[in-house]
Amino acid sequence: MTVIPEGGSLAELVERDGIAVPMPEANMKIVSVMLHRDPATRSRSLAARFPAGFSRPVAGRYASGEEFLVLSGGLRIGDTLFGPGEWCWVPPQHPRPGFGSEEGALLYAWFSGENGFTPAEDAGDGASGLTPVGLEAGNRTLREYSEELGGSEVRAEGSEVEGPAELVDLTTWQWRRVESGERVVVGPGAAFVRTEPRG
Repeated sequence: MTVIPEGGSLAELVERDGIAVPMPEANMKIVSVMLHRDPATRSRSLAARFPAGFSRPVAGRYASGEEFLVLSGGLRIGDTLFGPGEWCWVPPQHPRPGFGSEEGALLYAWFSGENGFTPAEDAGDGASGLTPVGLEAGNRTLREYSEELGGSEVRAEGSEVEGPAELVDLTTWQWRRVESGERVVVGPGAAFVRTEPRG
């Protein structure tokens, strides 16, 4: 189920349709917009703006996997800083130290299922174990495709993408949903493509 219409940058969608929501254990609300939700798997994609000074110092884990792409600003997870144009995959149950955003940040994120947070003292030594990955133009696999979680990649201009998938244009930050059976061609520059399981 696509929750919002396509078109416009993710920054414009958050500004126009965003809702302030609390995050457990955090000092401030974030503003987010649900982009798509799968009622069967409960996976969801969203765009979210974190205000400057946001902090959730509590360490813990999510039952689901998460991948995110920083569109602007910066997000720090433990001792690792993620900046504009950087992507990260966080496997299910991966220990997460506290995180925050000194300057504020805009993100595209996807959760593979329910994203309930469980505090865990053993997850907070400061080392996130996560690596920022820059998304330069060109065809490149980021997360290998699996029948359970799909996959993620960067696709160059002119590449054909088959749905079900979501695209984020790496120049304009425009988001697009590609339904099952639909094919689209990546426009000028490159796009981040998250392919969903086809089973």
